[in-house]
Amino acid sequence: MQDRYAGDVGDFGKFGLLRHLCGKTAPDDHPTLTPGVIWYRVADETHNGDGRHISYLKKSAKTAKDKSANDDNDTRFRTCDARLHGALAKMVFQDQDRSIAALEKADLLPGAVYWNEKIAPPRSHWFDGALDKTASCDLVFVDPDNGLAWTEGSLKHVSLGEIRSLVQRIPRPSVVIYHHVDHLPGTAEKKTEHQLERLSKALKLSLAEQPFGVIAVQISRLTAGRSGGSRLLVRG
Repeated sequence: MQDRYAGDVGDFGKFGLLRHLCGKTAPDDHPTLTPGVIWYRVADETHNGDGRHISYLKKSAKTAKDKSANDDNDTRFRTCDARLHGALAKMVFQDQDRSIAALEKADLLPGAVYWNEKIAPPRSHWFDGALDKTASCDLVFVDPDNGLAWTEGSLKHVSLGEIRSLVQRIPRPSVVIYHHVDHLPGTAEKKTEHQLERLSKALKLSLAEQPFGVIAVQISRLTAGRSGGSRLLVRG
């Protein structure tokens, strides 16, 4: 996670999902969970234009040259979670503060615990701090830029070993992993299914503990074609 991504459409999807899972917006009789967020924070990069996808916060996502009828861009997103949409719009446009600190200050996940230290060597020491910080949480969300690494990954991946450390806790929290769908042939659904099967085998999960996926492809289609992502979830 980088400061420049704060308020991007990815955050709308992430926080929208977490708010539902933790019982903040769920319409049913849902237990209220205490969330923990491990940001996997790294320094801002400048080599690409990632983080620019904020058109979902505007009344129309159309360009100035588009003379067709106005759309209902903000209504579509606001209907999903008006509190979240309004808070992110304020952060991006009114406060002009796109940062991890601003996301935490907005109190989008009441009662949440955040581990916002930048990743630093030794990695094991940094992750031990994350484990300590989120020890009392019912649900832990990990937010690496590049998702889950099955082999040795980069600074911007969560490792399989780190996920294993989270799910082996007693009592076990629910674990939510941000993970990008790759660009290889195949549907997002099939790719996610394959990743979930690998994850289940690698973690030796029982049938009752099988992970499930939430695919966020539609959000990207509504916001200028950003690559779709998926959230892999492990039940507590």
